Amino acid sequence: MTDALDVVAPLIVENCRRILAAVGPYEPRFYQTLGKPPVTRTAEELSEFRNLYFSTTLGVVDFLGTLPPIGTFREVAARSIVRTLHGLECRIISLDDLIAVKAHVGRPKDKSVEFELRAIRDLTKKK
Repeated sequence: MTDALDVVAPLIVENCRRILAAVGPYEPRFYQTLGKPPVTRTAEELSEFRNLYFSTTLGVVDFLGTLPPIGTFREVAARSIVRTLHGLECRIISLDDLIAVKAHVGRPKDKSVEFELRAIRDLTKKK
């Protein structure tokens, strides 16, 4: 399990406006910045970032401009699967791509998750 939500999106000005509107009511802070300052930057300023790492009153959400080794938003979206969550259609990274991302990152905690995801994939293929 994770306590964070990762979202892949082109960090262009218009999307950064949408991001600010979505997280604004939940007191976003830059959780990877010393002192965890509140997010007070404009959409134009945020569009200069490669990734945005926010903590909110609902939890952590990371907005990623790209998702190595899969690629850009378009590449991730083209390979994603569609699921309905709480009545909304959502694009979700495929299990194989999530395994590839965990292998690419390579931190000990990601290696452990990668192993578990491979086991899940193997079990579901047997059915």
